[in-house]
This record gives sequence, C-alpha cells and structure tokens, in this order.
Amino acid sequence: MALKVETLARPVPMGRYNGWRRTLDAQQGLIIGLVAVMAFMLFWEWVGTSGVINPMFSSSPSRIVKAADRLFFDGGIGAVFAALFAGNLAAAWRNLSIGLRHPARPITEAPPVCRWSASAD
Repeated sequence: MALKVETLARPVPMGRYNGWRRTLDAQQGLIIGLVAVMAFMLFWEWVGTSGVINPMFSSSPSRIVKAADRLFFDGGIGAVFAALFAGNLAAAWRNLSIGLRHPARPITEAPPVCRWSASAD
C-alpha cells in the first residue's frame, strides 16, 4: 500500500532576481530621479561657469549658494525677517486686543439666506 501525497500549494518564485538586484529594481524610479537631478545640476553648473550663457541671464548653482550664504549669514536677510516678525507680532497683538474687547457672538443658528423670488405679474 503506497502513500498518496497531495500537494496543497505550489511554491511561488520570489522574483527574477535575488538580493541587490531586487533592491535596485524596487528603487528604480528614485534612482532615475536622483540621477536626472544630478545631471541637470551638473549641466547647469557647466553652462553657468563656462560662459555659454551670460551670467546676467542665468547663474550657476555654486554662485547661488555663495550668494545665499552671504545673504543669510552676513545679516542681509535677518533684518527683513525681523521686520516681518515684528509686523506679524503687532498685527496679532492688535487683533487679540480687538477680539478681547469685542468677543464674537457664538453661532447658534445658520445665518439668514437671501431669497430671491420672481413675482409673476
């Protein structure tokens, strides 16, 4: 008497590749995106520094980073942010003082709706 063996499930292949190749396939879009951005940045740097385009019309990324560094850390933009913060603080103080003097009425019902009716004359 022979034992009858039944297969309940067939093994499913894990994929075409194992290990590193599968990881690269899973991240293909991210890798292509990063390579495209890096290629564009390198092309932009070359165009900006080689003189192909006048720097008055397009600068290179390295010049932009240097200008941003000077603007943020030499105090140029700090005064602008301080003025914006002071203006927002003053507006908030004013609005709070008005709100505390004249508190808003609680909404207990919906506002009235303007109904237009056409008379049949």
